[in-house]
Amino acid sequence: MMAVSRQRVQSPDPLVYEEQKHNLRILIGALGAVVLLVALATLGRVLSDTHAFPIENVSIRGELQYVVRDGVMQTVGPYLDASFFTVDLSAIQIAVAQLPWVNQVSARRIWPSGLVLNIDEHEPYARWNETEMISAEGARFPVPQLEGNAQQKTAWTKHFHSLPHFSGSAQRYQTLKKQYETAARSLQPLGLSITALHEDGRRSVNLRLSNNVELRLGRRDHMERLSRFVKVYQRHLSPVMGKVRYVDLRYTNGLALGHGVADGKAKR
Repeated sequence: MMAVSRQRVQSPDPLVYEEQKHNLRILIGALGAVVLLVALATLGRVLSDTHAFPIENVSIRGELQYVVRDGVMQTVGPYLDASFFTVDLSAIQIAVAQLPWVNQVSARRIWPSGLVLNIDEHEPYARWNETEMISAEGARFPVPQLEGNAQQKTAWTKHFHSLPHFSGSAQRYQTLKKQYETAARSLQPLGLSITALHEDGRRSVNLRLSNNVELRLGRRDHMERLSRFVKVYQRHLSPVMGKVRYVDLRYTNGLALGHGVADGKAKR
């Protein structure tokens, strides 16, 4: 009988086998990362291609009375060189928010090639000095309509004639707005409103009322002096107000009526 030779098959070293698997995983991972990077780079070039994904229309939405649409489009224009996917919406919102009359703005994409701007205007509350406005939210901003040629400025001044006119130093506008609101509430029971509030460089305050009478409140104790006027108005002042030009309240315990313009700088 023939003898059958048997060779012993040795299994690979377990440590070597694990190292080979580890190296293979590293190689596969590296190849996968390279493929992913190439794919992302290719996708980035495609998405940023303004010819493939241009922004073809911009829609401006909102109940706009004062915002100039052409001005909005001019502001947005430089950002439209980007593609639909890469246009910087945050930068557009910041730029448009700087325009006069814009209170808030949001920008969003509309597939496949549109951009929508939703604009909320400031609500006019009062005129400030000659060319600015104070909004109901308490913001102060320039008004292009009051900065134009004489004809345009006159027309827009008449348009805003029903708003109170505040004047004073720029940093004082919020203080004067609060003062106006407090004074307006005090005068409301008399059927009077405030058409103008002026504070000079010495912080002396004058009010112009709806009956065209000027109240001179001076530099201090404004609400106390106004309260004095309210108390004596219906009993003593109402019958003669049609003949009065101003009421000087810069006295300690009384007031003075005038039919003309008086200096009165010594009083505070």
